[in-house]
Amino acid sequence: MARNQTQRPPTVSTLPTLGERLIVETSRHGLDPRLLLPPAALAVLLLGLGQDHAAGLELIAASPAPAQTVQQALVSAGEEFGYLTGALDPLTRLLTLEASAGDHVDRAVAAILRVMATAGLPVLAEHPLIAGDLLGPLYTAVMAPGDRTARGAFYTPATLAQLLGALTGLPRSGEAVSDLCSGTGGLVLALIRAMRAAGRVPELVHWHLQDLDGLALALAGVQLAAHGMPWVTLTHGNSLAQVAS
Repeated sequence: MARNQTQRPPTVSTLPTLGERLIVETSRHGLDPRLLLPPAALAVLLLGLGQDHAAGLELIAASPAPAQTVQQALVSAGEEFGYLTGALDPLTRLLTLEASAGDHVDRAVAAILRVMATAGLPVLAEHPLIAGDLLGPLYTAVMAPGDRTARGAFYTPATLAQLLGALTGLPRSGEAVSDLCSGTGGLVLALIRAMRAAGRVPELVHWHLQDLDGLALALAGVQLAAHGMPWVTLTHGNSLAQVAS
């Protein structure tokens, strides 16, 4: 008698494995690994589709020009969340950097979307060791170690972000919260999720994120938009250096 095969839910080890699979899809076409970030960002923005998430990604992958569709979708997100307008330029620019590669970009983007469609992202995002920050580990995976050191860009594990959030205390409605070295927004995401767990409304907080890395800041903006935050300011720069000088 044949046994019914049940699909295992994603585990925390799925995210590093997912990063490796996505990098393979860019490498096989000779493309910059960072190309995986725009379709990954769109996949995060589509998490609100729930059970239709995978179908949405498959639909975009099957479109005649997947890279252009991803770019248009990200631009549309900027129109809905005004703080993304302009902030997403470092992200969408990645889709045009490889223009000389022609069809390879569309093939790679389609493959990336299909991989993400099978990764169970809606479940993975809720894992306690991920806590909604899907893009942080993926960004770290595509950065060369030298780039991370030069920029001071290091990924903060979700568990530590949650601990820091608990020590910081939860904001109240109408307050402003600033993270001057936000990276991809892990600490702010931890605060948002902790507020919701405590019955508070993070949508009524003004979140001010700043970072020297414009691409990381774009990914942070995407993740806050995916969490439905309407009141966000994204600042590209380093005010800490200005204070020190």
